Amino acid sequence: MRGSSSTNRTTGPGSITVDAAEGILVPGSAGDLATAENEGSVSIGESAKKLIAEGNILAKISGSVVFGKDGTVSTPTGNTTAASAGTADLWLTGAGSTYSGNLKASGKDSRITNRVTDGSMTGDIFAEHDGMVDAIFTRSAFKGKVGTTYSDTVTSVALADSAWTVTDDSNVTKPSLTGKSTVDLTGAASTLTIDKEQAGSGTLRSISARRKRA
Repeated sequence: MRGSSSTNRTTGPGSITVDAAEGILVPGSAGDLATAENEGSVSIGESAKKLIAEGNILAKISGSVVFGKDGTVSTPTGNTTAASAGTADLWLTGAGSTYSGNLKASGKDSRITNRVTDGSMTGDIFAEHDGMVDAIFTRSAFKGKVGTTYSDTVTSVALADSAWTVTDDSNVTKPSLTGKSTVDLTGAASTLTIDKEQAGSGTLRSISARRKRA
């Protein structure tokens, strides 16, 4: 399967499914891989064992997008946004999966869930206006920053035997570290703000350091 995402768009109630055992998806002219809005839904790769995709994912106004499934080797490139009660579920749980792009949830009941197992993510996570991003890493590497604004907004970063390299000052509301997980601020980042109690038994490196930059 090789397709254009110009067809992976629903603007009202109803659903679109794009599926194959192995697929390569490229963006449409607007650079979008999938758009769901007004209670519509888009599902990509429900049965795929391997899924390579380029382009942005947008779920808004109670729309929903599902990318991959448990066990899919996924390599999406592009940003994922949930707004105005939209939801996006990303599955990168096959060994060797990689995600390159940012995650952003904006607005009440807007939520992104990103699961990475035996893989990696490079990009930033941001939630605002009561949105929520739930990022779950298992035996994986995350490189990026996390930003959170407003009191009911949630950024949840769960690390299980995983490593987070913080690339800039970050604010996370619900961190969880288990196993041999680490959070490393020895690079460009100088502070990591935690709004709720840390859970787990991992290691935080230089979490209290605030270095003067030249």
